Amino acid sequence: MPRVRLTAGAWLVIAAAWAGVRAAPAVAAPPAGVARPAASRPADTDARRREEIDALQRQDAAEALKKHFNIDVDWRTTPLDRLLDIRARAAKAAELQQRLGVSVDWQRYSWIELEALRRTLISFERYRDQQEVVPAARAQAERAPVVPPAPGNDTSRPGRQVNSLPFHRGDTTGVRAGRRWLVRG
Repeated sequence: MPRVRLTAGAWLVIAAAWAGVRAAPAVAAPPAGVARPAASRPADTDARRREEIDALQRQDAAEALKKHFNIDVDWRTTPLDRLLDIRARAAKAAELQQRLGVSVDWQRYSWIELEALRRTLISFERYRDQQEVVPAARAQAERAPVVPPAPGNDTSRPGRQVNSLPFHRGDTTGVRAGRRWLVRG
């Protein structure tokens, strides 16, 4: 493999390039005592953009409150988080009204309290539905004729009948069928 040898001219070119790279930041940097107006402009621009975005979001939230819930709010004086909270509570109160028929003052209660109320009312509704099913089943059972147990059925232990036990007639111990227990009738 051939070995590359640098000549004095090549070393001079490399040294000049390296010095140019090292010196470039020092030449481009302004003096320490001079204020940089260009550096403050992006910060001002970013702050202005954030304020404009916040104003647009507040306008949208206030328009949505007016459109969906007929609530008038001044978007210029009300912070965005407050507008979003109003929208969430008003939506929860509207859901309670529509789904369960309960009118709730959304200004008085927090979203968490409104959600707890919704869950409680739904659990009451489920309980009521279950109670309506039980009397219907009870009424149907009362209409059905009562059949007395067949002779030989053990009614003290549901699901087990003495007649179905595997032993031979006359054998009360179950020894012939391979069982070692005593059947008491």
